[in-house]
Amino acid sequence: MVDDIDINLYVAEAMLEEYGIRCTLSTSWAEAVELVQQKDFDLVFMDHMMPGMDGIATTRAIRALGGKYADLPIVVLTANVVGEARSMFAQAGMDDFLPKPLEANKLGGILRRWLPGEKIFER
Repeated sequence: MVDDIDINLYVAEAMLEEYGIRCTLSTSWAEAVELVQQKDFDLVFMDHMMPGMDGIATTRAIRALGGKYADLPIVVLTANVVGEARSMFAQAGMDDFLPKPLEANKLGGILRRWLPGEKIFER
């Protein structure tokens, strides 16, 4: 989970825990790019608007690593839900879209779409 606002990270982490998901938190693009190379993640939630390098540029940096990083599911988290935003995110290499504020039912749908079923345990 990549977001520059701590409270967003903690809320998302608590929501993911309801599904039995262990979450690694990152507050910057640089840390996110480093973490994906250090651990095997099943899914990355990427904030759109971050200082320094936004989520689009961070996604492109991860994709540029090649290999398994080209197929790592990346879901953008954003309040930017205007008409053309989804297309912009897809062109940047993001696989899906989750609007902020996060809603449990939409989060659950994303998890079921992108994670193997044996990795999700709803409480």
